[in-house]
Amino acid sequence: HGSAATSHRWPTLNELARGFRVGNAQTLPNPNLQPERAVSFEAGATWDAARVRLGATAFRAVVHDAIANVTLPSLTGIVRERQNAGDAVSTGVEADLEWRVGRAVRLTSSLTWVDASFENSREPAIEGKQLPQVPDVSATVSGLFTYRWMSATVLLRTTGHQFDDDRNAFRLAPATQVDATVSGRVRSVRVFVAGENLLDARIETGRTPLVTLAPGRAVRAGVQVL
Repeated sequence: HGSAATSHRWPTLNELARGFRVGNAQTLPNPNLQPERAVSFEAGATWDAARVRLGATAFRAVVHDAIANVTLPSLTGIVRERQNAGDAVSTGVEADLEWRVGRAVRLTSSLTWVDASFENSREPAIEGKQLPQVPDVSATVSGLFTYRWMSATVLLRTTGHQFDDDRNAFRLAPATQVDATVSGRVRSVRVFVAGENLLDARIETGRTPLVTLAPGRAVRAGVQVL
């Protein structure tokens, strides 16, 4: 299988007119932003047997005039401005595996590697730098168990290192998160209990350079009438 696509995105009102501050990092709007234009290609193959499905896909995407928060020279804290920074180029491979263990258990996993960086940049300082908030490696493993009126899922997600800024000065640590859900249905009533970040892992989502963390362990429960 394969595909090719092209698209464009207009700047949002926030990018054009609204600035914001996080910690000591100030981000300025830019009313002169131009639309982003993207071209992408992908090709892959899938092998499906009685209980196993295996797939792999290679992809490449180029976003021209990519809008990014570009760091400006400043003597008072960190100042960034939204700019059409050049080309944001992403090349990678994704592999997927699904294993059906009888009728009650299904195991799935996915592994993605991507090289995402700025090219033909209008700002020399970010040429060749890794795109912010894009991990080089990420993986998921999940299991689904079903028995009569109940089901349970467990999901493990892990990400490699990534950066929070255009110049790759603020590195975010790799992270692993475990979620789980148990639910049951009797006629038109469904009851569930869901846990997020069950191991209470430290997950960094930002550095400005103040570290911002994702929520810790959380448990939710509810009743749904269908």
